[in-house]
Amino acid sequence: MTDAPPGWVHTTLGEIAQPSSERQVPTTGDERPYLGMEGVQSGTGRVTGFSQSSTITSASPVVSPGYTLYGRLRPNLNKVTEATYSGLCSGEFITFPPQPWLARRFLMYRLLAPDFVSFAISLNAGDRPRVKWQQIAEYPILLPPLAEQVRIVSTLEEHLSRLDSGTEAIQRSQHILERLERLNVERALRDLPLSAVVPDPLDVSASDPIFAEYEQKVEGYELPSGWSFEPLDQLVPAGRKPAYGVLVPGPDTVDGVPFVRVGDLVGGRVKHDGLKRIRADVAQRYPRTTLSGGELLLSLVGTIGRAALATERLEGANVARAIGVFPLDADRVDPRWVLTVLQSGTFHQHLERASNEVARKTLNLADARRCPIPLPPKQRQVELVEEVSQLRHDALRLNEAAKTAQKRAEHLRLVVLTAAFKGRLTEQDSSEAPAGELLNRARRELRTKRPRQRSRSSLHGPYAGQENLL
Repeated sequence: MTDAPPGWVHTTLGEIAQPSSERQVPTTGDERPYLGMEGVQSGTGRVTGFSQSSTITSASPVVSPGYTLYGRLRPNLNKVTEATYSGLCSGEFITFPPQPWLARRFLMYRLLAPDFVSFAISLNAGDRPRVKWQQIAEYPILLPPLAEQVRIVSTLEEHLSRLDSGTEAIQRSQHILERLERLNVERALRDLPLSAVVPDPLDVSASDPIFAEYEQKVEGYELPSGWSFEPLDQLVPAGRKPAYGVLVPGPDTVDGVPFVRVGDLVGGRVKHDGLKRIRADVAQRYPRTTLSGGELLLSLVGTIGRAALATERLEGANVARAIGVFPLDADRVDPRWVLTVLQSGTFHQHLERASNEVARKTLNLADARRCPIPLPPKQRQVELVEEVSQLRHDALRLNEAAKTAQKRAEHLRLVVLTAAFKGRLTEQDSSEAPAGELLNRARRELRTKRPRQRSRSSLHGPYAGQENLL
């Protein structure tokens, strides 16, 4: 058993908290707010949105300000919050009324702590794991004196607020990097100087005003001097034609031919890991889409205009029917330039407009073949592609650094939450009344019976090793 800091006492969740059983079915015209599970942000306690209870037809828990709401469905989602409203909530919440021996938001943060989350996750398996109150009521908890609880909540929120600000700054930088990459692609298509710096000012919260002058219909797109338009199929070598892929690929075959599907086209590349494989005799029926490396692959069904270049590693592979294969004449055009054009907002929108809705959104191969590709002289194609690639590489490096920083921020959140409920986040005050008096009051007022004791090893097992966070 973990040693308790001075003045803290060992107890269980069921001894200090008791779920409310009050439920109501909304009446006609009931406009009270209703909080669903989707309205709570995972792991932060934040509420992101409400709906009106008039849309609810079943009995729902009634809550008031100060209630702690614990999302029992899929505990790995970590949906916990404290109500700041009077209304209803999803039946997937276990609702705890405020208690005089618990500081405001103390219980919420306790249920967000990583040891409790790990324990709750360990209780159930399956597609829709759901925690029962009886399962978590016996969970061991250290209860601090009331003034200490207040200090813990205050200190936690100070640290978590800083972490949230840092995380928001990281996400903002990732958004800026993404938009800068798109901007440079658009500028390359107009033979304008590329930039490693986002133009100032740039309101990243807006709907992309910076692209208004660039993203437009191809019909209104003005070619730079010395450039020309060529239909995509005119960039195919003599003797070869664009084609659809395999119509009926059949089952996955361990020793078969690699098979590229739309979902394998990611960020201008083919994701080689996890490619499906089909029988060689099936692939051989579609020789026009057998890959040798360098072909442009373009999605034509569902997700329109997703493009990638086949690498030499894909020699002998084939593609799905939803992908058009365009061999490109490397003497006339740098394949990377065609890919850059099709990744731009201007030309991606052109392909979207050329598609039609049947059972699924579809771009006919004939329409894709007619897509006009702006062509600068070959050397300028290479120069622009190299500039875009270098800036994209730099942005990718910065984005990876941002991801690392975000993971560290997430780890620090766990560290802070773990430390808080072990008495390591705040200084202890020996003059405060021990928490034993709070616990005795809770036992009297809740009239709880001490639950049947389970071995401490079984309770601590799912989160053993959490001390390594400190």
